[in-house]
Amino acid sequence: MTTGTKIIERALSEINAHSAVMPAPPESYSVALVKLNSMIATWLKKGIDMGAAQLTVAGDELYEPEDATNGIVYNLAIHCAPSMDNGTTVVSRELRALAIKGENDISDFYQKFNTPKKKTSSTLPRGAGNKTGLWNDPFFPKGHELDG
Repeated sequence: MTTGTKIIERALSEINAHSAVMPAPPESYSVALVKLNSMIATWLKKGIDMGAAQLTVAGDELYEPEDATNGIVYNLAIHCAPSMDNGTTVVSRELRALAIKGENDISDFYQKFNTPKKKTSSTLPRGAGNKTGLWNDPFFPKGHELDG
């Protein structure tokens, strides 16, 4: 778990918009915070729920899993690059590749999916102890959906 400030600083340093010698201006933090919240909201809409919280201020905890931090940082850097263009902002091929890999990993690890229900054949027995007869068929009807 990392604070929003640390994630934003790492993302801005990936695109050379922040360093120890020349820190990013405060408006860069607010722009990056909006983009971070938007990115997480987009992932939630896609069904990727890693437990990260929307941030009200940059200093709040994001509560992201440790294995998702780099993916968030690299994707935030890509999202922030057009806004931070000061003549030195360059998105490298390596950064793009890391962002794609990071988003794919996050999607693989945290995307929810629905398992389809199994449809039965007419030869699947209902279980032991069922009575046979005209009205008590011991088999499921064809196409019956089984619960989870």
